Amino acid sequence: MKENKKKLVFVLDNIKNLLGLNKMSENFIVFSNVHLGFLMFYTLQLVFMNTLLRRFSDGNDIIYLYNMIFFSFIPVGMMLAAFSIKKKSFILTMRSSLYLWIGILIVTLSLIITKQLDRFCYLLAFVSSLANGCYWIAYYIALTDYTDIYNRDVGLSVIGIYTGLANVIIPLVGGYIIKIFENYTGYIIMFCFAFAVATLSILETRNFKIHKKNIEDEKDTDKEVHMLVAIKYIIKDKIWLYSSLSEFFRGIRDGVFIFLLNVLIFSVSANEALVGINAFIAGVINIISNWVLGKILSNSVKDNKIRLLIISVSVLFSSSFLLLLKLNIFTLITMTCINAFFTIFIQNITQSVFCLSVQINKESKNLRVESFVMKSYFLAFGRFIGILFMLILPETDLFTVLGIIFLTLLQIGTVITAQKTILLIKKSENQESCN
Repeated sequence: MKENKKKLVFVLDNIKNLLGLNKMSENFIVFSNVHLGFLMFYTLQLVFMNTLLRRFSDGNDIIYLYNMIFFSFIPVGMMLAAFSIKKKSFILTMRSSLYLWIGILIVTLSLIITKQLDRFCYLLAFVSSLANGCYWIAYYIALTDYTDIYNRDVGLSVIGIYTGLANVIIPLVGGYIIKIFENYTGYIIMFCFAFAVATLSILETRNFKIHKKNIEDEKDTDKEVHMLVAIKYIIKDKIWLYSSLSEFFRGIRDGVFIFLLNVLIFSVSANEALVGINAFIAGVINIISNWVLGKILSNSVKDNKIRLLIISVSVLFSSSFLLLLKLNIFTLITMTCINAFFTIFIQNITQSVFCLSVQINKESKNLRVESFVMKSYFLAFGRFIGILFMLILPETDLFTVLGIIFLTLLQIGTVITAQKTILLIKKSENQESCN
C-alpha cells in the first residue's frame, strides 16, 4: 500500500514538473483547478450553444447576434464585479460568478426542454455575458496575485494546457453524446454535466489560503472604483494605451474565430460529432502550443515575444488563403489546426505584456482592477467590430473567406502595439535603473 502511494506521489511530482507547477504557489494550483472546472462548462456552452442555435434556426445570423451580445457586455459584468473586488475580495467575486453560471445553466436546460431557446437566446447571452465578466475580472486578479514576473509565462502556459484539456474532452465527448441521442436529449445530458462541474468548481474555491499581507505589499489599498481616473490614465500613459490597443486588435479576429470554424463545419456537415472532433483537434494542438511556448519563453535568454508574434500573424494570414480553394471539411479542419497552434502564441504574449504593463507602473497600483476592466472594454470592442463586420457581409463562402483574410490582416496592429508596449517598458526600466 505504502509502495503504491509512493509511486503515485512520484508520478504526480513528475506531472507537476512537466507542467511547470513545481514553480507555482499552492494558491495558483487551487486557482488553476477552479479555472479548469470553469473551462469545462464554459467550453460546452461556447461550442454547443452555437450548434444548438443553428438547430433552432435556418441561418447564421442568430449565431452572430448571440455572440455579439455575449462578448459585448463582458466588460459591463467586469465593471460591476470591480466594486465587489475592491470592497471584499476577488475570491468572493469568483464564487458569486460561478453561482450565477449555475442559474444560467438551469435556465438553459429549461429553454431546451420547452424548445423556447430561440426566443430568449439574446437575453440569455446578455446574462451569460455579465456572469462571464464577473468571472474573468476575478481570474485576472488571481493571475497577477498568484504569479509574478518570473513565473507568469509558465503560469499562462499551465492555464493554456488546462484550456486545451477542456477543449479536448468536452467537445469530443459532448459531440458524441449529442449525436447518439435523438432530438435534444444529448444536449440536456451535457448541460446537466456542466451544472455538476460548476458546483465542484464552487467547492474548490474553499481551498484558497488567505495570507495576511504587509501594508506595503497590499495591492488594492483604495476601496473605491475609479473608472474615469483609469480612462484618463490610459490616455496619459502610453504603456497602458498601447497594451490596451493590442487587446483591441487581437479581439477583432479573436471574437470571430472563437466560434466561426465550428459553425462553418456544422453548416457543411450538420453533424455535432464532427464539430466535437474539430474542437478536440484544436484542444490537442492548444496543449502542444502552450507547452512549446512555455518552453521557448522560459528557456530563452533574449526576449523574443515580438518575433514570435510576427511569425504567428504571418502564418495565420498566409494559411487563410487556403480556404479560397474550397470551403469543405478538409480545408476547415486544416485551418483549425494552424489557427489553434498560432493563436495561442498571440493570446498568451499579449496577455503577458498587458500584465507587465500594469505591474511596472507604481502609480497605477490602486487602479489594477480598473485596468483589467478597461482591457476587457478594448478586447470586447474589437470583438464587436469583428463580428459586426462578418454579420454585414453577404452570407456566401467567398465573402466569408475574404472576411477571414481581412480580419487576419488587421493582426498587424496587434504586433505593432505590442512591440511599442515592450519598447516603452524597457525604456521605463532603463530610466529607473539610471535613477
